[in-house]
Amino acid sequence: MERTRQLFFKLYDAFVSFGYEITAENPQNLNILRERPGDPAVIYFNHTAKDDPFLVADILHKFAPNRLANVIVPVSHHHLQIKNAPDYALIVPIVGRGLAGFNMPPVVQGYRRRSDFVHDGLEEAAFKMNLHLARTLRAILPTGPLLVISPEGHRSDSRFLHPAEGGIAEMARMMVRLIHQGKIQNAHFIPLGLVFDNHQGPKKPHFNLINRSPVKVVIGPPQDVGSLLSQSRGRFAGPNTNAPGHYLMERLATLLPEDMHGFYAKEKIADTYAERYESRLGADNKVYVSYKLEKKSIRID
Repeated sequence: MERTRQLFFKLYDAFVSFGYEITAENPQNLNILRERPGDPAVIYFNHTAKDDPFLVADILHKFAPNRLANVIVPVSHHHLQIKNAPDYALIVPIVGRGLAGFNMPPVVQGYRRRSDFVHDGLEEAAFKMNLHLARTLRAILPTGPLLVISPEGHRSDSRFLHPAEGGIAEMARMMVRLIHQGKIQNAHFIPLGLVFDNHQGPKKPHFNLINRSPVKVVIGPPQDVGSLLSQSRGRFAGPNTNAPGHYLMERLATLLPEDMHGFYAKEKIADTYAERYESRLGADNKVYVSYKLEKKSIRID
């Protein structure tokens, strides 16, 4: 399996180089993945295009190839169904699970469960998948995997950052519990900011054989899980169970141009921490962020 994976990534790297001109800034921030091979690490990124996960995989192959044998990538249960996303449903099992050998448990995103268009049985399915993911993480985290996720849980049509869903904060708290139990020594969170020179929207791939698409990947400094929880706790006044997730997104925003900061811009960030926004799925199957006002929800993006 390992020889197959190595061959696949060599071919994959060559394929990516044909269609993208990637500039990686501060790759030394990934050195901790080599220096601390036993520590689990979360690689998280802003999600504006179909290409994003594939570019993240290429960056990891270039700068942390020794960690690719143990990777967890939660994937959308909705998009794994051929009727919803044929290309995604075919590529993920063949490339991600098969050739790359990634562990790819399905999940139901929070915005989909909050939608007014939730189909019968989704809540029960979501609970079972979340339970499976939690059990998978508890079992595998002591082996030092990489977790690759987008905290937003979806692509952003507008390019700017949407509020983090609660999953990444729960992962952080689980890691701290495992540290206290002596099952892991530490865990680290590393942000990747992806910026396309000529953004084509969330659904159109940027791969271009004629004129390679320029994309900048800015790699932020790693943060250990202990300092993440302590620093996020005092960031803004008031109780907020998702403060670690928002704090991680705040750090990710510093890697991006100001016009991409979105709900982590200085004029919105306090309301973001206060959970005054929520992401919901619209009738057009797009994700919108709404401002919560008592029992009503006013769409603002």
